[in-house]
Amino acid sequence: MGGKLQYLEIKNFMRWVATLKRSEPMIFTDIEELRRTVPAEYDFFTQYGVRSLIAVPFSKRLNQGLYRRR
Repeated sequence: MGGKLQYLEIKNFMRWVATLKRSEPMIFTDIEELRRTVPAEYDFFTQYGVRSLIAVPFSKRLNQGLYRRR
């Protein structure tokens, strides 16, 4: 299951891209935080069993990425 998340459609996560380009992290200790504010993201991540999520820019010279913890 974990391998499927590496092929995200970037067009569906443009707010994530914009935040990472500003060198800011996106941290959700409980994915339920997205349920009310961004239901499409909540639905996407919960279908893969994601309960918490952190996205941080690795480097300005490298691609950004997401790390999922179960």
